[in-house]
Amino acid sequence: MYRTKDVTYSLLKDLALLVKFKLSVMVVLTAVLGYLIAMSLRPDWEVLILLVLGGFSLTAGSNILNEILERDYDKLMKRTMIRPIAAGRMHVANGVILAGVSSILGLILLSLIHPLCGILGSISLVAYAFIYTPLKRLSPLAVPVGALPGAVPVLIGWVAATGSISETAIYLFLLQYLWQFPHFWAIGYLGFEDYQKAGFRLLPTKDGKLHPQVSWHSVVYCTAILCMAIWIAYSGVIVSPIVGIILILVSILFLLFSLNFWRKQSRRTALHLMLASLMFMPMSLLVFLLDVM
Repeated sequence: MYRTKDVTYSLLKDLALLVKFKLSVMVVLTAVLGYLIAMSLRPDWEVLILLVLGGFSLTAGSNILNEILERDYDKLMKRTMIRPIAAGRMHVANGVILAGVSSILGLILLSLIHPLCGILGSISLVAYAFIYTPLKRLSPLAVPVGALPGAVPVLIGWVAATGSISETAIYLFLLQYLWQFPHFWAIGYLGFEDYQKAGFRLLPTKDGKLHPQVSWHSVVYCTAILCMAIWIAYSGVIVSPIVGIILILVSILFLLFSLNFWRKQSRRTALHLMLASLMFMPMSLLVFLLDVM
């Protein structure tokens, strides 16, 4: 162990920071839930193990590449300055080796399940590390680009189960894609000053300040999610009516938090929206699981 600025670090803790462990676990969980929904809770354990190991390895590799490319900017933000490469506790060359091994291993494991899983994984890796990461310093267009790799894991899980992409898989993908906008904008509101220090242009600004329309955009995307939920419940094609109603209620709750953020732009309402977003996605996927039980 060693100490930096009164904080004790260990190799294990640094590895967790390097791969963004909590984020990687959430990504893998999304893929697993997509797989279980497609399999109606009757998994092939060999495939599930490959999905978990491959998904985590690929996500870890993508995150390491992100930290390598952003090491000079991570030093400027309170939230990221403790990362091992940015703080100088890990050499860049070691990070490159870990990123390469982890990414290649992840793609191999996913491809063993189905070639399409490997293709989707490759798209996610390239979009996150080599398009979204540099675009963050250029334009708010980085947000819709970054939402793509954030939504792909549920498709990978579905393909791992069925070998193809169905109507339900597309809905799950769109749900995950749209969800990321209010989720990120709430986080962006809370960390706007840090993003400014690092020169990230992820959020629209006006006269050097965060554009007030950010909160309105959150309402728009939450409304789109609600409209999708209503269509799904009304059609009855993908889920049963009862499950559709639950999905609508969850979407309404998410919309109410975004409306509160719009009416009272503050750190408190942004924090509430962020917490609501963290609950919304797993609850929505669990609703789909409920439908296949």
